[in-house]
Amino acid sequence: MALTKGEVEEIKNSIRKDFEIKDLGEVRHIIEYATEILMEMGMLNCSTKPTLMVEKWKHDDQSPKLNAEKKKIYHSAGMKLAYLANNTRPDMSFTVNTLAQY
Repeated sequence: MALTKGEVEEIKNSIRKDFEIKDLGEVRHIIEYATEILMEMGMLNCSTKPTLMVEKWKHDDQSPKLNAEKKKIYHSAGMKLAYLANNTRPDMSFTVNTLAQY
């Protein structure tokens, strides 16, 4: 079911009455950004799997080490995913931001 722009604005105005919301524009921008991240990481054709985060997980000296190049790639991906999660999936923000620290 497609909505007209007027109907979308009506829904957003209704939500604004009870919640503070931020309009990020058309979804196309967000999908393009997510696709760009997946392409960069070579994961465009990956399939999803529910994965729980370990409670009270701590990074330690026994964790695998990354070379400088892989650290840069991991950090870049983490920051991009954090931006995406913070703006579109608050339920995933904690996990993504925790992982982005390392």
